[in-house]
Amino acid sequence: MRTPGRLIAVLAAAVLATAVAGAQTVSQHEEIAVFDLSYQRWGVPWSALGAIDDQIRSVFVNLGRFDVIGMAYQLDTEDVQGFIDAITSFREQNLEIPESVQMGREYLTQADVTRLVAGFVVVIPSVTDYRRDWADDGWKVDIRTSFAFIDVAEGRTFAQFSIDTSGKDVNEDKAVREAIDAIPLRLTFEVRRIDRFTLRTGILEVHGGEVVIELGSRMGVKPGDEYLVLSPRILSSGKEVVTEKGLIVVRRVEEEVSYATVVYAHGRLEPGEQLKELPRVGLETEVYGRGMAVGTWIDTNPFCLGVRMTVARGFQAFRPFVGIELPFNLTNYVDGLPVNAFLGAEYGFGVARLRLAPFVELGAGLEVKFAEGEIPVVRNYGGAAGIQASWLLSRDFKLAGELGWAGWENVDRSTYLRYSGVFAGAGIVVKY
Repeated sequence: MRTPGRLIAVLAAAVLATAVAGAQTVSQHEEIAVFDLSYQRWGVPWSALGAIDDQIRSVFVNLGRFDVIGMAYQLDTEDVQGFIDAITSFREQNLEIPESVQMGREYLTQADVTRLVAGFVVVIPSVTDYRRDWADDGWKVDIRTSFAFIDVAEGRTFAQFSIDTSGKDVNEDKAVREAIDAIPLRLTFEVRRIDRFTLRTGILEVHGGEVVIELGSRMGVKPGDEYLVLSPRILSSGKEVVTEKGLIVVRRVEEEVSYATVVYAHGRLEPGEQLKELPRVGLETEVYGRGMAVGTWIDTNPFCLGVRMTVARGFQAFRPFVGIELPFNLTNYVDGLPVNAFLGAEYGFGVARLRLAPFVELGAGLEVKFAEGEIPVVRNYGGAAGIQASWLLSRDFKLAGELGWAGWENVDRSTYLRYSGVFAGAGIVVKY
């Protein structure tokens, strides 16, 4: 027979567990002030500084989860602690703010300091390394951009990271531009990885294998985004633990809500369950082998190894991809290395961990020579069409198989470089 004390403890634990389950967290817009880019002593071209500033601000605006405040000031990384100390002093000591306040080499106006003291997040970007060198075949530009995130209300730096990007071109300006254009993708991913900025939301409705979730385009949710279903529970000791109950992928986005497909779940999903964004760059890379089951090329079944990269974030059913493959059947008939480069698209559908995706791809077969001054030569052209079936092994890996038809025609109609037939292939897909 249970004692009254044990019964009370069980009831208390049940009530606490119910309270935790109902305490759903939903992310809100957060005010964030982005300072101008600091470049310290590096000889960065003025045009590059302005372009980097524009790219950085566009990232925070396009993420959707911020109300972005522009601050036309620069602070070096060594000025960060002084900035924190000054703002903290004004807040804690209730000091009268003068008409201008020196922060590092900058003087902030009274109005801007007053806004900062009111409290929000400040982002201080800085170029901490800039290198330009002439290589054998063009300019190579390397840029390291560092970011510090400061919680003004608490007076502390809660996140810091650096992004390394590079560009290469015979034209120096184009090399710089290439390095700058690589910043948004990396910065978007790094910001979404900061726990404070990772979106949290909940399930509103459940309809079989699909769910409606709170938050939509106004908070920057995109098709292809993935969310973990979290299951909190209370141990008998009273300690709360959170486990992953499932994974969903966003299929369609509206302004305030989104519709997602359940990839897998341990147990039945219910309205009110907590979701947490699983940040990814938004790409999937597959390494595959493909062989022709029926070939029409000098009694040989051609075989190739390839790499295909698919864009996942911003897309869900229809997804574009690029790829290259090495057709081993051609290695003895060209002087250099034969490489097929192609563009393509797929349209996928499926249930749970299984995804079926018809696809098409078109490309050119190149002869790549490694001698100095040699450029790739187009030897043939063609493509493939088929269907891919993939199975999610874990959050980050899939096993894929495919069946289809491929055909390649030589530019000068050489017999040895023409081939076509039915193919089958298999590969492993990495999600990141």
